[in-house]
Amino acid sequence: VIEIDSADADARILDALRLERMRAKKDSRNADKLDVLTAADEPTPAEVQARKKLLEEEIRLEHARLLSFFENCTYDMPFSGPEGLRGLTRQDIEVLGNGYWEVLRNSAGDICQFKYVPAVSVRMMPVDTAVTEVEIESRVSVLSTEKITVRKRFRKFAQVSPGLDVNVVVYFKEFGDPRLISSKTGVVYPNVEAMAAVEAEKGALPATEILGFKISGTRGSYGVPRWIGALLAVMGTRQAEEVNFLYFENRSVPPLAVLVSGGRLNDNTITRLESYIQNEIKGKRNFHKMMILEAESHDSGVVGAVGRMRIELKPLTDAQQKDGHFQQYDERNADKVGQSFRLPRILRGDVRDFNRSTAEASIDFAEIQVFGPIRQQFDWVINKLIFSALGVKYHAFRSNAPNVRDPEALARMIALLAANNVLTPAEGRDLSQDVFNRAFDNLKDDWTKQPIAVTLAQINLQGKMLPGEGPLAGSNEAGAMSTPNAGPTQT
Repeated sequence: VIEIDSADADARILDALRLERMRAKKDSRNADKLDVLTAADEPTPAEVQARKKLLEEEIRLEHARLLSFFENCTYDMPFSGPEGLRGLTRQDIEVLGNGYWEVLRNSAGDICQFKYVPAVSVRMMPVDTAVTEVEIESRVSVLSTEKITVRKRFRKFAQVSPGLDVNVVVYFKEFGDPRLISSKTGVVYPNVEAMAAVEAEKGALPATEILGFKISGTRGSYGVPRWIGALLAVMGTRQAEEVNFLYFENRSVPPLAVLVSGGRLNDNTITRLESYIQNEIKGKRNFHKMMILEAESHDSGVVGAVGRMRIELKPLTDAQQKDGHFQQYDERNADKVGQSFRLPRILRGDVRDFNRSTAEASIDFAEIQVFGPIRQQFDWVINKLIFSALGVKYHAFRSNAPNVRDPEALARMIALLAANNVLTPAEGRDLSQDVFNRAFDNLKDDWTKQPIAVTLAQINLQGKMLPGEGPLAGSNEAGAMSTPNAGPTQT
């Protein structure tokens, strides 16, 4: 939340000390508003530097603790990634409208692990009528927090899993609920001994916590998926796919018809014809094989009669369906569902009618309007709930976003701004990290904090000075350097 090496670090630390002392004065005097500090209460530069030195150690240790925590907070899957905790939770949120984590704590009561809970198995219990007092962390300044007491109505959750004979129900409590709740019955007990006395035979254990994510709706406590407005389009696409599938399954129109007029095929010929079509026209060896049909006319048993019988093979491929039904309807439904997610077509796998410019514009739009707000909402949950419970004060959780900027255009822009003395070397190195997609070392030299032209002017000026004189020695406000026994020389 604060960079110790930044130029405004001292000013931010000074403001944080002021806020802390104003808060302390309010608490001691029980005032309704923060008072302005007197001159005696103002933090001194020595106090600012002492706090800064202390912060360097605390920030470093807290950063190491957070890295270790996120490395070990899940044991059966990675924390991020499509198959990780975040990916599976996001899938549940987008498909069902809800996602859940089970939060596990160690014997000291500190959060140690998260576990994915399938949202399809979780049921929400009614909100408790009783009010529970709970302590939460409230930020006083950028460097400190304090505990305040709030009153909240919690709810319980139940996970229903299919068993051999009956469904297995396990109860959870809402994240942050300080009460002791049985995982078997969901009953609230004052302590572990009271729960063991009542539910000793059931083997009840204290319920763990559940952290819920959802897309808020207006019709209840459960979340609502984004595609619910396009529900009819989803159902219509499913029906169209089934119609096309059943066409291939039933094969309603045959590919060939044998037409016999003035006679009939005998039973032996019909059997041979069916066997020939099914078994003897496959493969390159049967490519030139001939089919012989035998038939008899209706006048074959009459003496002196002349039979006029004709056999015709007529293909029926023109009557067969060449392509699936409802193709335009299906494409329009796909657009409706995609619009409910506000996703451009290229992000849904459709690359028709796209070039580089339109693709970059689509990705930029999705990052600003769709993915960015989703990441911010998730980050708020981690910062407000998880980091508060972990006692984190000097860091904030931020989900990384993909680099959608053109590296060549960014490199040209950095070079132009640096050449015109708009950027300092430190600022140019910071922006160049996106070009090379890697982190650069933080240089602390003074020349990195001023434009290159100023540094070069100082070097040239130092080379022209007399021995023993330092840079800018004897310079006046107008930028002129005085030379002994000579008039002013403009530099």
